[in-house]
Amino acid sequence: MCTRTGELVRRAGLSGVVAFADLVSVRDETQMADAGEAFEFAAEHGLRVVSVQQIREL
Repeated sequence: MCTRTGELVRRAGLSGVVAFADLVSVRDETQMADAGEAFEFAAEHGLRVVSVQQIREL
C-alpha cells in the first residue's frame, strides 16, 4: 500500500484494505456513475463510501 493510500485509510478509520474506483453508470455506460448510483452500489454490496471532503475534515 502506498504511503498516501495508507494515510487516507488511517484517517478514515478503516483497516488496511482500500479501493479507489470509478463506477460506470447503469443508465449510460459512457458516463461515470453519479453519487446516488455509487451509494446504491455500496449499499447493495456492503461497501462503505468515503468522500474526499470527509477525509479532509478528519
